Amino acid sequence: MKFFKINIIKILLNIIIAITIIALGLIYPIFQLKTFSVRELIGNPEKIAGDQEEVEPEQEYIEAISEVIPITVEEVYEIWSNNEDYTILDVRALEEYSEGHIEGAVLIPDVELKGRLDELPKDKPIIVHCCSPDCGRSGLAVNILLKNGFSEVYEMSGGFSGWQEKGYPVVLGEKVSEKEYGLVYSEPGYKEYNVKLSRFSFLPEVIRVDKGDRVRLNLDSVDVVHGIEIDGYDINIRVPQEKIITIEFIANKAGSIRTRCSIPCGPFHTFMTGNILVSSVKSNLNIDFLWAITLAVIVPLGTLGILSVKNKYKKKIKKDHNK
Repeated sequence: MKFFKINIIKILLNIIIAITIIALGLIYPIFQLKTFSVRELIGNPEKIAGDQEEVEPEQEYIEAISEVIPITVEEVYEIWSNNEDYTILDVRALEEYSEGHIEGAVLIPDVELKGRLDELPKDKPIIVHCCSPDCGRSGLAVNILLKNGFSEVYEMSGGFSGWQEKGYPVVLGEKVSEKEYGLVYSEPGYKEYNVKLSRFSFLPEVIRVDKGDRVRLNLDSVDVVHGIEIDGYDINIRVPQEKIITIEFIANKAGSIRTRCSIPCGPFHTFMTGNILVSSVKSNLNIDFLWAITLAVIVPLGTLGILSVKNKYKKKIKKDHNK
């Protein structure tokens, strides 16, 4: 009876070992795929300490603007409703503008303003607005205008959100559906993604492929001119606004590959990064799983076989001894 109990304990121990092997075989690939999204990194600066070069704030964002004349949303509405001879300048991104804007407003995104000053009249006042009171883009735009000879420039203090909160008229447009972006086609050895580039992110932030895949990226810059640089692949492409640029490459390096915007696009340009996760797990996962199953079967059966032979040997010795 004692011998039987010992055998049972040994069998249970071997079963536990086998289950542990299976668990490790299945969990380990998950750890290989562990990554942090761009927003997680921005939310925790300690994770990017030492990984990002220290960048000085753009000088234009820290210069004092002493000549800015604030104007309230109510005052702007009165000017607009009376059809007074003012230019309302919207410095938000194209995508924001298309979702809703003040009728008659001129759209020039803040990052394009320096190169498009000739589109604005210098002989009449300009009211500048961005998305909200704390956005900061309108302040930058006002500074640029004042430095370039525009004498009467106002900043709408409430931003477009303040205009909406008052219930003033808004021209509505169609919002770009984010369902258009992401993995659009997949087959063994091939992945195709539609990727949106907008300040200051890629959508999707993480692209998942397998080692050896031919990868096709259809790049769509929806607001300003962007660029995409892919570490380790000698890829650095300019992506014009509202034009699809397609790139293809073979994902021949496993691991997490950093992508970044290679053309300055605003104050948070540095944080416009993403990841391409090239996994070798898919090809190895089945092998690891089969090894785990094989060990899970062989170890207990081998143990039972050894114990059976040992038991028979003891019985034989006992039988010979009784003779």
